[in-house]
Amino acid sequence: MNTSISKTTTWNNLFSLALVAIFLLSSASSLVAAGETWTVRVYAKKEYNFTNIPLEKGAKYRFETNGVWYNVNRKSNGDGYPQTPAIDQPRKAHFNMMELLGETFTRNNDITSYNTSAGTFHIGKGGYEKTARRDGFLMCFANDNPLFYKDNRGYITLTVTKIEDAPEDWAVGESKTVRIQANRRYNYTHIMLDADHTYRFHATGSWYNVNRRTDADGYPQTPVIDQPRQSDYNMMELVGEIFSRNHPTAYTNRHFGIGQNRTYSPPRDGFLVCHANDNALFYSDNRGTVTLRITRTR
Repeated sequence: MNTSISKTTTWNNLFSLALVAIFLLSSASSLVAAGETWTVRVYAKKEYNFTNIPLEKGAKYRFETNGVWYNVNRKSNGDGYPQTPAIDQPRKAHFNMMELLGETFTRNNDITSYNTSAGTFHIGKGGYEKTARRDGFLMCFANDNPLFYKDNRGYITLTVTKIEDAPEDWAVGESKTVRIQANRRYNYTHIMLDADHTYRFHATGSWYNVNRRTDADGYPQTPVIDQPRQSDYNMMELVGEIFSRNHPTAYTNRHFGIGQNRTYSPPRDGFLVCHANDNALFYSDNRGTVTLRITRTR
């Protein structure tokens, strides 16, 4: 028996298995289907509660909680309580004291791997839904002053459910086509735009404001009279907006004119929602559609 060949084969097999394991671990979030649920305890006295829950960019999750915790002797649920200015000084100044917050880390149990581009987000007392901005692992904490976690006690039970899979990613050169209706205030395209990518937009067709026909470039506003939703663009111009999820309350205050042609790199990840730039009160007298083709160029 040729033992050198046998040893070489064994090492090659082990190496191959190791590569497969690394791949599976690095892409764990994409292997979890919608409907999967995790339940963990988030302790008030821990600065970092690593949950080992994988978050997948573009997927939607529901957060539900049960329980209370204490800051010294002050009891609260996951929504916490208003800060006392100049005294409390919690880790995250824009949230309540003892509010349950979440962050995304690229590696579980590694405090150096915080993904700053994913940001900190509210979980609170539950009933909250969020679309993940980056791949990674969920870490949670009570929003207390970082010097005084030892004074806290109690825990909140957190249940996370993946309720929607992430939209399929698309390759450079790939295109998607949607129809945008003139009489809809919100045309949800269900297309996820990635801040790391660049897209080319091309719109064809025409639509009407009452009886005035125009294409996706629209027409100049009549001052004082028209008052479209977005004053920076023409009346009836095709406009794109970025939403954190497909819901009217999820607008991120990011918008851009598309017209008939536009190349655009979004400033943040989000779902594309489009509209004809009309007065917000008078969409019912519009008609027609334009066909929008979106191609990823980078």
